[in-house]
Amino acid sequence: FRAPGGDESVRVVLDWAEESLAVHSPGSHSLAVQRLARKPGWHRLGARFGAQTELAVDGLELAHGRGSGGPLIEIRLANRSTVEGAPPKGIAVQFDDLRLVRLAEPIGGLEITPQVDDVRLIDGDQVFGRLKSADTDAVTLRVDQTEVALPWTEVASLTFRRIPEAGQPVEGLLVRLEWRSAPGNDPRDLDQVEGALLAVNDTTFTLATPFSGELAIPRDRLRKLSVQGRGRRIVLDGTAHHLGNNDTSKEAHVLDPPLPEGGILERSFKLDRIPESTTAWLVLDVIQVVGEANSVPFSEFVKRGELRTNVKVNDKPVDYLNRHITTRNETPERIRLPIPSGLLHPGENTFRIEQVGKAGEPEELDDIGILTIAVEFDSSVPVKP
Repeated sequence: FRAPGGDESVRVVLDWAEESLAVHSPGSHSLAVQRLARKPGWHRLGARFGAQTELAVDGLELAHGRGSGGPLIEIRLANRSTVEGAPPKGIAVQFDDLRLVRLAEPIGGLEITPQVDDVRLIDGDQVFGRLKSADTDAVTLRVDQTEVALPWTEVASLTFRRIPEAGQPVEGLLVRLEWRSAPGNDPRDLDQVEGALLAVNDTTFTLATPFSGELAIPRDRLRKLSVQGRGRRIVLDGTAHHLGNNDTSKEAHVLDPPLPEGGILERSFKLDRIPESTTAWLVLDVIQVVGEANSVPFSEFVKRGELRTNVKVNDKPVDYLNRHITTRNETPERIRLPIPSGLLHPGENTFRIEQVGKAGEPEELDDIGILTIAVEFDSSVPVKP
């Protein structure tokens, strides 16, 4: 750090001769150090600098104290002997995923426009346009007919436009895999994917996925495997939608996107074939749907046929979502609606959601999130345990 009295440094020492981690902060940059034992395996070191300096390992405090009083000018990762004698054979340290984040307090709210790319700057401003390129120095957008280069030092976040598309069909043993993309226990680093399981060996699980082709997940990162069944799954739309009539940006449970798209969502899709002797299902991941038989105050409206979210396939009514929800639906839930035999056919098909408002206020709709839409065909082949 470039401090008023000269450069200052803070050094975290992994060491191999001591049982605990060490922190060196010579000069006026003194820190109170908490004893943390060294452990083998991957760990996450976090350092926060400002008015206070805070160091943590896997979320556990290592040291804290007064800030440096000047800007950060250098980060150094080094393999250096700090004790006499040779290190033990086979000892090694690896670094990965260095992340440098500049913290700022944005001014104003966040506007989300899913149809365009969006760069939010650290001062709270937003730039909307079409992403052209991104390199180590800047993000370049085309805004109207002008290309605008925004340096990463001024960028707080980048949100890509959403283009609803159908995925490639996957067929076989359908599973959901959850794995950790970084060390530690931060829930934000838990990823998941659904697809057809292709292969399992000592190192990886390989899946066929709708949008990413074949995906190999390292076995040592795997946290959970859930078998969905055996069959054929076609994702019609993997983009999040907000149906209804209210802006939820200032509410406790914000839908994605906050601005509503209205009460109708329709998608056309092609089927190359209809598997014989199978049951077809319309599968939706939903959130904040008013249930018909729970304690939500609006459930009485649903029972009277109001505030319903109806589903049609090829212009034929199939079902309505509300009767399948028995919780407050504050977290995503999966609904599987059986499609009557003979309703689907090879070639072009249509899926449609139509919302119904209140009897005296037809424009007042249930604000819900539709996260994924898919068609599944069950297989007659049983799943082996």
